[in-house]
Amino acid sequence: MRIQQVKRKSECRLALCTRDMAQHERNMESIMEDVETADLLYGVPAIGRHLKMTAPAVRHLVRAGHIPTFKIGGKVCARPSTLARWLVEQETAAQGARIANKATGKAR
Repeated sequence: MRIQQVKRKSECRLALCTRDMAQHERNMESIMEDVETADLLYGVPAIGRHLKMTAPAVRHLVRAGHIPTFKIGGKVCARPSTLARWLVEQETAAQGARIANKATGKAR
């Protein structure tokens, strides 16, 4: 009788654990869908896909402080809108430098 009770309790615990894990997975999927639709790139691979760059190249730029990023729980994150503005600034600066070099006769 005691063995059957212990077996039932462990089966109940396993069922609860399995149910909790399934609920946790559904919650995580929902959170990730929200993150993907939000103005947020979560992680270096996501930033790389957005910029069409490899993850190591993005890591290099992040470590050098060349791209605007921030961390959430240790993960490198960026906003697509911020990256778009940064890219426009980079392009403008490059064009300005090119015009200045032409005006002074310096070739790059």
